[in-house]
Amino acid sequence: MVSFLIRSFDKNKLNEKWQKITNKEKIDKFDITIVSPEKTMGIGDVREAQKKLYLKPFKSEKKAVILDAYLGITIEAQNALLKSLEEPPNNTIIILLVSDLESILPTVISRCEVINLDKVIALTEEEINTYAKLFNRIKKAETGERLKYAQDFSKTKEEGIKFTQNLILVLRDLILSKEGDTKELLQALKEFERANKVLKTSNANPRLTLENLFLSI
Repeated sequence: MVSFLIRSFDKNKLNEKWQKITNKEKIDKFDITIVSPEKTMGIGDVREAQKKLYLKPFKSEKKAVILDAYLGITIEAQNALLKSLEEPPNNTIIILLVSDLESILPTVISRCEVINLDKVIALTEEEINTYAKLFNRIKKAETGERLKYAQDFSKTKEEGIKFTQNLILVLRDLILSKEGDTKELLQALKEFERANKVLKTSNANPRLTLENLFLSI
């Protein structure tokens, strides 16, 4: 029928949007399957969801399969989804929820109707200054302090993703405004982007990921 790819940093926005879609299509709650792993969505989660695609609706004329990949989705899982996204059953809506589009394969994006709920991703001036100062403190800190910072910002995978994403925005801002050593900032940006992608596309330990990140900048 149709496949949606909904993107937002705000989990509540994602949930509200898919509920609006299913309400509009008059899909009963008994005909909604939600796959929401507590870590990065893997190929096993996708295979489990695909088993539901060809079942008949229970109470409604249509059914929906919600794939909650807010914490990330592996490349293997995305590849496994391609055919289902391109040719979902006539009575089925597939909705993929993600926190960003950068880690999503172009082949996945092209097969979906994309709904970006965060048209402009921005931080306030105060937030930019706070994160910039934090970045400088981490960079100047001794090894023990860096490991402590990593622990503080990785209590959950979601927190680690948000932290690295915000630092990416701040580093890009610093580079564009030519504040500081551009070469050094570009290298740091590369490391933060790598860590952010690891957190979103694998089941890597958030604390170890941030420890490696902070020791590399």
